[in-house]
Amino acid sequence: MLERGEIRVGLTSPVAYGILDSLTIETHPIFDLLLLPNVNARLRLVDESYGMISLFGGYKQGLFSETQDHLPGLQVGEFHLGVMGSLFLMDRLVLTAGAGLAGHIVSGATSGDRDVAGGVALTTSAHLLVSERDLVAINTYLRWSAGGLGLDTPVVTVAWDTDLESWEAWHFRIGLSIGDFGFRSVTGETDAQPFSSPVMPTLDLWRRI
Repeated sequence: MLERGEIRVGLTSPVAYGILDSLTIETHPIFDLLLLPNVNARLRLVDESYGMISLFGGYKQGLFSETQDHLPGLQVGEFHLGVMGSLFLMDRLVLTAGAGLAGHIVSGATSGDRDVAGGVALTTSAHLLVSERDLVAINTYLRWSAGGLGLDTPVVTVAWDTDLESWEAWHFRIGLSIGDFGFRSVTGETDAQPFSSPVMPTLDLWRRI
């Protein structure tokens, strides 16, 4: 989480801003450009030397219209809301686990009808400081949605961050995510079919301001 007035920016990561020392919000510019406006927030409730407890939530809305079962004009949004706890160990290791509600909101672009498919999501992570400059992180995410959507493919991400000594305050991140990542055409072609990939590389250059 960020301190009040602090900003985190990167080439591929979300832009985050510390509204308060205990409240951080963020949005992902890449999703915004793909007509998927999004916002996430995290509110710290407990902050002690041994750990931290916080609330998290967010929403992402698709502004494009999808075709589902030959019914055009459907728009899909995603939401999540839950609680997260972190445990600090040996000044080098942080273990985090979170759980909450997560689901989809499908609305008719023309009719205005809405259908909510609720569900639950679980997330865990481990962050290990292997040196004064290097951090290794392992994250997992699992979501189950009602309404016939069922269990999503679990997503596991392994990443390495390093402090670039030659570039003050800049950090370099490289990693790999394993799961089921879908892509769609943004050209407006109605006959374009979405496709998916089981892996997604993680590459970023980021800093705090």
